[in-house]
Amino acid sequence: MHIPGLAWLMHNVLLAWQAVQIRLGEMAAPSFLLLVLLILVLERLIPARPGEKIFRASLLQDSVWFFIQACGAATIVAAYALWLKGMYEKHLDFLTIAPVAALPGWLSLLLGFVFVDFLHWLQHVVHHKVPWFWHFHVVHHSQRNLNLFTDYRCHVGEYLVRRTVYFVPLMMFGVELPEIVLLSLFLVWHARFYHSNIQSNLGFLRYIIVTPQSHRVHHSIEAQHRDKNYGAFFSVWDRIFRTQSPDCLSYPETGVSEPHFPNDDPSSVLKVVLKPIAQLVYPFKAIAKSFYPGG
Repeated sequence: MHIPGLAWLMHNVLLAWQAVQIRLGEMAAPSFLLLVLLILVLERLIPARPGEKIFRASLLQDSVWFFIQACGAATIVAAYALWLKGMYEKHLDFLTIAPVAALPGWLSLLLGFVFVDFLHWLQHVVHHKVPWFWHFHVVHHSQRNLNLFTDYRCHVGEYLVRRTVYFVPLMMFGVELPEIVLLSLFLVWHARFYHSNIQSNLGFLRYIIVTPQSHRVHHSIEAQHRDKNYGAFFSVWDRIFRTQSPDCLSYPETGVSEPHFPNDDPSSVLKVVLKPIAQLVYPFKAIAKSFYPGG
């Protein structure tokens, strides 16, 4: 008996599982291990916060987030991306910018990349300025000891917003899936680099791209750094819209001062593993409390 939609569902489940396998395969690749080792060596040679152990509790905590994203959130996000692609092709294809899509692949990719990076900057501003979005984004900012896996400390709700901002514009620019995957991999490693405990502002390059120093300022718990340095890859948007911090030398303490946020507890391995569950639930509790303040 034919069940409408069952074949489509099974097909998408299979593709989502393949996405998880790709993520798990990345962790086993020699290039992954080599780049992780390179970042750890840089943390040892030029640490932003001297004295921090390389294999510290914060790295273990965010490693848990890494596996959550690799095994759980990757499935949801992959399924969502497939649904989004189908919706675009069926209902939003008129948004495709034909003259740009007709350009050589590398040029449409470059234009799409610049446009997407601006949208990421804008989305980041929204996540800080709009309370409901901030309740999700605070999960990412809760890390007090930045490390190469901190970018994976991200609520799945925020990931869905990120993927929408990422996929739709690139489809508008006619960028093909293989190029989207390669661009995504490049951006992932750049984010791992600038979330690490590395003391570097990359010299002149800081005027163009996000650096470990500038992004640490974005994560700063100090009042003078609030609402600064929103850039994802390019720092030029912050300079254009005057949200770039003039501080290009200091490496402040990071974290958040939310009174009810379930911060990390490294006192036991069990708490390290289970704390992300409480952090995933936190946004929904905070939003519910905005409706029922006395609840």
